[in-house]
Amino acid sequence: MGKNRFAVNPFPDLQVTEEQRQQLVDLVNGFVDDYFQKYEEFVVANKQQVDEQRWKHVKSKDNFHMYTERIRQDHATGSETTPVKDLPVMLGAGTFVGQVDDLMFGVVNPTIDIMHIKASYVHDLDSAAVLCPVVEPSEEEPFRSIVIKWMTIDLPLQSTNLVKSRDFVYIEATGILHFANGDRVGYHLLHSIDFPQTKPLPNKIRSKLSVVGFFRQITDNVIDCFASGTVDPGGKMARFLRISFIALDGLLIQRRISFCTKCVSEATKCEAKDAARDQAMGYAAYNAFQTSSQSDTSESSMTGIEAIWGPPSSSKDSGKIERDENFEAPGVSDLMEFSADGKQVLLVRSSTGFTVRDSDSGAVLVDVANPGIQAVAWSPLGTQLLTWQRPQKDSDLGNLIVWDAVSGRDVARFNQKSYTRDKWPPLQWSSDETICARQSANGVVLYGGRDIAAGPIGQINLPNVANFSVAPGSAPYKVSLFVPEKKGKPASVKIYQFPNGLDTPSATKSFYKAQDVSLKWSPTGSALIIETRTDIDTSGKSYYGETGLFFLQSDGEYDCIVPLTKEGTVHDVAWDPTGRGFVVIAGAMPAHATLYDNKALPIFEFGAAPRNHVSWSPHGRFLCLAGFGNLRGDMDFWERNKLKKMGSATSNSATTFAWSPDSRYFATATTFPRLRVDNGFKVFRYDGAGPIHQEERGELYDLQFRPAAPDTYPNRPQSPRRKGEEAGFGSASVPKAAPKPQAYRPPNSTGALAAMMRKEESGAKKLDRNKYAAPRGGTVPGMGAPRVIPGMGAAAAPKKLTKSARKKKAQEAAETKAAVEEALAKVNVAAPTKPTPTPAPVNLSPEEKAKKVKALLKKLKQIDSIKAKKEAGESLNEDQLQKLQSEQTLRDEVAELSA
Repeated sequence: MGKNRFAVNPFPDLQVTEEQRQQLVDLVNGFVDDYFQKYEEFVVANKQQVDEQRWKHVKSKDNFHMYTERIRQDHATGSETTPVKDLPVMLGAGTFVGQVDDLMFGVVNPTIDIMHIKASYVHDLDSAAVLCPVVEPSEEEPFRSIVIKWMTIDLPLQSTNLVKSRDFVYIEATGILHFANGDRVGYHLLHSIDFPQTKPLPNKIRSKLSVVGFFRQITDNVIDCFASGTVDPGGKMARFLRISFIALDGLLIQRRISFCTKCVSEATKCEAKDAARDQAMGYAAYNAFQTSSQSDTSESSMTGIEAIWGPPSSSKDSGKIERDENFEAPGVSDLMEFSADGKQVLLVRSSTGFTVRDSDSGAVLVDVANPGIQAVAWSPLGTQLLTWQRPQKDSDLGNLIVWDAVSGRDVARFNQKSYTRDKWPPLQWSSDETICARQSANGVVLYGGRDIAAGPIGQINLPNVANFSVAPGSAPYKVSLFVPEKKGKPASVKIYQFPNGLDTPSATKSFYKAQDVSLKWSPTGSALIIETRTDIDTSGKSYYGETGLFFLQSDGEYDCIVPLTKEGTVHDVAWDPTGRGFVVIAGAMPAHATLYDNKALPIFEFGAAPRNHVSWSPHGRFLCLAGFGNLRGDMDFWERNKLKKMGSATSNSATTFAWSPDSRYFATATTFPRLRVDNGFKVFRYDGAGPIHQEERGELYDLQFRPAAPDTYPNRPQSPRRKGEEAGFGSASVPKAAPKPQAYRPPNSTGALAAMMRKEESGAKKLDRNKYAAPRGGTVPGMGAPRVIPGMGAAAAPKKLTKSARKKKAQEAAETKAAVEEALAKVNVAAPTKPTPTPAPVNLSPEEKAKKVKALLKKLKQIDSIKAKKEAGESLNEDQLQKLQSEQTLRDEVAELSA
């Protein structure tokens, strides 16, 4: 089979509308749900036992077996007539050696080149073509794809002319599902579909099929496989050939796909999942981005950068969105980044270098030749730029470069071997650029933010640091550092302060089940949210690992586990820009979205819905809760102060979204290369009304609002609605649904499971924060329960002291304090100094002794406060535990000085 067979598409250009695309997604979801329900019944109810009275064994290969449904007789009439069309229904069940990730990497082939690579290993296709991508793999979901394809396959006896060549037009879908116990299941669906453009070809018989395979890892190197489906070959074909048609060239191919992916993974020295992510993000390089200002959105395409006014447009009182003719459009760019105040825009052309342009006119301010740039960032005040490019083998110059944004001169260089998106940028400035921090092998190094070349001005020494974050705000500057678990010791996050406090952390939080974290500071820098992640879920509920959420005040006075209103994966968390609190979306779909106060206590429940993104308006007055990615694109818009829902809208297939800096508009875009069809953007009002404007673009790479300084636009409340104006619950301007493409649906397919999964749940409600303000346990979060000696009861949980107990404890503390003060009074009386075996100074005056004892008593008072916290059930950090251990030493010193 030559590659040229894959280069020919026998049909006219096929494009699907956005409405058709969503219909195809729903169609695929329905079929996959139905088949998946059969697989669950086979595993749970049937105990993976095939009913041999219904199924006839056809073929086996190692531990994988193929069956065909026995010919059904019409027992009701006693006749022996067969159905009008004897379509063999196939069943495959068994196991084979391999990894699910390897197999899924093999079945995901959304482009013609990748199909050719797979076919060169597997030899399963005669000729094929990709007609239209519908959903392409992404970095977040590298195994999910939906593609419309055409193929012919190698048939038994085809070369003898006894069997005429068959072809298929079908939709191919791949992805990952989960059992109720969390087991991860990969799927591969092939389902016939017809379009007006895909009429039958001459000398080909159009066949139809609906086949699906499910793959589940049951041991380290064994995959459980379940396959089901039916094929209508079309024309006249003996039953045994129909069975071979699906058995030989269909389901048994999965073993060869697993072998193929193993070869590819080993050749690329990459895990299959990582290779799939690289493949998903590597269909096309980022070419250009589009930008604009608040009254000015912008987008990018192959032609370069385009600035667009509106709304409001450059014309007074005009609601139109118009192109900004004053912006001098540059050529094609690969990367784009606005400065924080929106006055300048950085454009990168990786083959040449970068330019800094004026955002109003597009005029070039700085032009630097430095090819190979792959990542960029601005300093907070826009005075410096940071770029990264791959290190060169023969060069000693650093590949992480700090540039002066005015002169274009490089002011500092560092060696940075790798780039990861979740840890970019590796240099972080304070809000006023006074300091700049960079992670080192044994901690974090601090530099003068405006003079990095002068060298370090301080260092936080902490081995095994894996991540860090500089807090917003002014002095004292705060830096949080994360150390993962190691050799049974818990992971921890420590907060240090500059200039005083680099040796001792001001706050510490320890926890287990944390291989990586996201550190999210409040806008004021007074508190930190720690989102933890692990690769493995020890409970077995999720293949993708576990997530956790913790809250830590920067002064160390308060920390807690964030109480979730629905247990499960944390999808998103975002601070209110005013610092009043934050919103968390968590739990299995439909997930719960919950508002928390600035002490991490839940105060309002937005309800359960298929949502996975939180987006605050810049002023913090409005909030959008959206379900993008693999969800339907529904958006809910809320008013934060009144906790009132203003409206809803839908933006299918949105891959990027943003608020305008005046908080009055919300834009969504479908961009390339994430999706190759229906690229374009929509603009909605802050309450969900609209879209008030939408445009389709051939290839749209990005859309951004031009930022603005915080005091540029007033914080306007929700406007009263005009008479007759519709609320933002959808849009009258959205076109009517196009007719659904005709598809072959197997018998007995009800779609009941899909309908059940699409149901909506609970609505919004206020929450009692006191209900969640339970005493915190003394164990490290994530650690197992305390061990109990056999024969003894479990240790009693810490109890909160009653009012009388607290009164008694305070009285005891007062008596102790009086006794110590009485002892201090004796120090003032002149007396011969007695020799003691302790290191206490013997030449101190009575006044000096009194001062020393007073300082010790102050420390003992702090220890009493810590002990009270411990008895109340609160968790203690390392510093507090160390102070408790020093109690007896301090009391001995007081006794010696008071003697």
